[in-house]
Amino acid sequence: MEQLIKQNLIDTIRLYLPEEFTLENHPVRKNTGAERDAVFLVGKEKTGVSPVVYLEDYLEELQSGRETKDTAREIVRQLLSFMPSTHQQRELYESLWHFEKAKDRIIFRLLSGTRHRDFLRDCPGRPYLDLLVSYAVLMEREDMEGYGLAQVKNPLAEHWGVSEEELFRLACRNTEKRLGKLLKPLSDYAPLIAVPDESPGLYCLTNDAGFYGAGLILYPEILKNFSEEQGSDILIVPSSVHEVILIPRKGACPEAELNRIIREVNDMLNEEEILSDHAYLYRRSTGSTESLL
Repeated sequence: MEQLIKQNLIDTIRLYLPEEFTLENHPVRKNTGAERDAVFLVGKEKTGVSPVVYLEDYLEELQSGRETKDTAREIVRQLLSFMPSTHQQRELYESLWHFEKAKDRIIFRLLSGTRHRDFLRDCPGRPYLDLLVSYAVLMEREDMEGYGLAQVKNPLAEHWGVSEEELFRLACRNTEKRLGKLLKPLSDYAPLIAVPDESPGLYCLTNDAGFYGAGLILYPEILKNFSEEQGSDILIVPSSVHEVILIPRKGACPEAELNRIIREVNDMLNEEEILSDHAYLYRRSTGSTESLL
């Protein structure tokens, strides 16, 4: 039954696509090793861009009674919104293969090391504690809000002729400059993570873009300055790959309790948004960060 529903959805999507596009359907293996059923939009002009939509959530909606045509229209709108629609946009994607054009847009992301065990087999990167640093090219779109990312994989890095060390240097230069930095009391935001009320001085560290902001802990001066302001070692709570919560260690709740809360919150997150199952500690006296397992 599910296969029939899926095929009917794919056939309906094709009916709503403009003639210059075709639709492909095949599984995609994610960095975590899991496979997801996906559809790809392919244009007649070879831009190197094939927007993708994963079908699992939509199939659940259809099984719950949603009209196939409504779901198909939503998927088509989503696919077309990510397709370069102007000469400027096509040039942006094609510039990926020209290092001089792409180097100022290379940024880093901080990912879960345990959930991306095979990542370094296909992509340049480096371990950081039990986490993983990866690289992407920031794709700033003029025809839509927000950003896109193009993952730097081994073939692209080899085409550029750059080492992992050079990618890290460029990403450190570009990431905060491009995406900014936000360090504010957690009370200024919608709740991102449930922490005990008695825990003092909760601050959220993220970036202006609101995605992959947890990577800012790679900038040592951010943690150093915050620990000096607070006069304390700092607990780093990985809310998700998009932000972390910084808590002065003095007077904070027990670290085992924090780790329990982190695991509970992770149960509510998409697997790819989970950064870690435990907290980290920045030591003011040494300027070093360690895992609190």
